[in-house]
Amino acid sequence: MILSAYRTKIHVLDGGERIPLLIDTLTGLPDQFTADYSLANHRGKSIATTKQSVDAIGMFKLWARTRGIDLDYRFSSFLLFSSDELTSLAEHLSQNRRPRLKGVARSVVGATHASRIDYVIGYIEWRVGLIVTTLAHDDPNVSAANARLALTTEQLKR
Repeated sequence: MILSAYRTKIHVLDGGERIPLLIDTLTGLPDQFTADYSLANHRGKSIATTKQSVDAIGMFKLWARTRGIDLDYRFSSFLLFSSDELTSLAEHLSQNRRPRLKGVARSVVGATHASRIDYVIGYIEWRVGLIVTTLAHDDPNVSAANARLALTTEQLKR
């Protein structure tokens, strides 16, 4: 079983709206960026879809944490990820989070894997977009960030 440093908890807002929060089990606190992303992009969508998205982001953050990758630095510097890291991430997102059978790792079906990749790409695009919007539109870092983001998306979707 993939042990996670993150778990998804459904929080009910005062108006009755339900929102999944990614909880860092080390601190017990919600992950702020994931909460902001979820509020900005998932309002009005089904709770099942939003929970799956937050679960995938949790897998992404766990993958980064176990490899010592500082996501804030990677996003703010527009370095994002190497080809080997993206291959590793895609493999990580294919793993079934349920207990293993007889010590053998199980993979999820293609549609689940593709959905997880799409959810993580959406989150990466959003995080990079937060930083790009602070730059002048003619800043050379904007085109560099967009090019790196396109490469990241392309490789993850393979």
